[in-house]
Parts: sequence; C-alpha cells; structure tokens
Amino acid sequence: MMTRYVTKVLLVLTLTVVSHPLSAQSTTTVRDSYATANGLLRAGDFAAAVSAYGEAIKANPNNAYAYYGRGLAYGATGKLDEAVADYTEAIRRDAKFAMAYQARAKVLLGKRELDKAIADCDTAIQLSQNSVEAYGCRARAFENKGDHSKAIADYARLIQLDPTNPEWHANRAFDYLKIANIDAALAECESAIKLDPENALAFMLRGAAYREKGDRAKADADTQKGQRLLAAKMIKDANVSIQKGNVLLEKGDYDKAISAYSEAIRICPAYHFGHYGRGLAYLAAGKLVLQR
Repeated sequence: MMTRYVTKVLLVLTLTVVSHPLSAQSTTTVRDSYATANGLLRAGDFAAAVSAYGEAIKANPNNAYAYYGRGLAYGATGKLDEAVADYTEAIRRDAKFAMAYQARAKVLLGKRELDKAIADCDTAIQLSQNSVEAYGCRARAFENKGDHSKAIADYARLIQLDPTNPEWHANRAFDYLKIANIDAALAECESAIKLDPENALAFMLRGAAYREKGDRAKADADTQKGQRLLAAKMIKDANVSIQKGNVLLEKGDYDKAISAYSEAIRICPAYHFGHYGRGLAYLAAGKLVLQR
C-alpha cells in the first residue's frame, strides 16, 4: 500500500508545476527548479530536495505543491515540525489539497497530537471520500486514543476500499481483542492469514485470541509461528538496506552507506551483517573510533 501511495504522490508532484499565472520566463524557471526537486525526492536525496524545493518556492511562492514536496522531504529526514509547517503553508494556498491534510495528519500522529491528526483526516475524507491513507491514519489515531470501536469502523471502510490488504484485518483483530470480542478477532485473523499466509502479526494475534479462549496449544503454536515469521521479515527488510549500503560503499559514498547500514540495524539489531557493513563503511571513511 505504501509503495502505491508514494507512487501516486510523485505522480501528482510531477504533473503539477505552476498554480498561478507567471511570465513565460518565470514559468520555465519554476518548472526547472520544481522538476529538479521532484527528481531529488524520488531519488531519496532528501536534504538536496529540501534545498531545491526552497528554490522552487522562491520562484513561485504560491505553489502549494512545492511546499507539500518540501514537507515530504523534511518528514523523510525526521524534521517533523518543519514538515508540519510546510504542509500548513500548502493548505493555506489550497484549502482543498486533500493529500496535504493526509500528510500533515500522518506527522501529527507520529507526534502523538492525536486530536489534530483526526481533524486533518476528517477534512481529507470530506475532500476525498475514498482516501485509504486518511482512513488508515484516522484508524491508528483512534487506536492510540483507546477508541477501538471507532478504529474498527474505519478498518471496515478500509476493507471495502482495499479488500486485498491483510493489514486491515489484522489491525481490526487487535481492536476486537482490546474490546474482548474474541470470536470477531479470530475471524479477522483468519481473513488476514488467508490473504497473507506469512502475516506474522495475524498469527501472533490469533495466538493471543486462542489464549483468551483457554486453548493453550493453539495459542503457543500460533505465537511461535508469528515470532518466526516476524524474525524472517525483519531480516528480509534489513537486507534491502544492507544491499543499498553495499552499493553506496562501492561508490565511495561512505556517509550514505553508514546511514543505510544504520537503518538495517534499526530494523533488525541482532542481524550481524548490518553491523559488519557499517564497520566497513566507518573504516573506509577513516572513522576508526568505536561507534555505537
């Protein structure tokens, strides 16, 4: 789902250049700076993208999409306050910019400003009634507030909109467990596992549901399988960052290689290849002091 969302975001940014009339020369300047920024964002060079979007904003301060793009780049580098500020500027320039509300809601959710996140999701849904991203963000905000019944309702809508995604069933199983509706939780776990037989969360939640029903054998079997699947997934995800680090190390881009290996370690701290790769990158960069 996230890959589809990122692809859609980049498509919107690519197709949108100027939001207000400019001279022919100015339009060319805006198009060039904006296209450069979008390319850097797509390539994952977020610091450079921030700078390039800044140039695009200077060329046309009324371009809501440039603020939105810079917000995405800030968010990717962990500068959440700056991201919120840019999404707010985008919304000021285009009050019907549903994706800006969605993006701001996601950051606010991460900052645990839950009521504000829900309000932004509400607006995004009003503007785009079939927004999977807004419903998903709002469901997670409701979960964090402990309002599991509202989360269940949002996941029901998500299942209508995106019926092949096992995440919605697994998450709804979690919420059913929280309100002690064990049979409903089991049914959602079954649906998630049917869609994705390697869904670690669904197996672990089903184990928890069986434990609540007093079936210890099934509970232990599902919990152990879920743990095995989770460990395998962590290693698989970490390998993506390790491969990225290997490429960057080969190119001599040591700082970015270190960042990639660090991401692998964050995903799976016990996976030794992440530590080994980062050690090589530190050595190549001449950083010989012990790093932790």
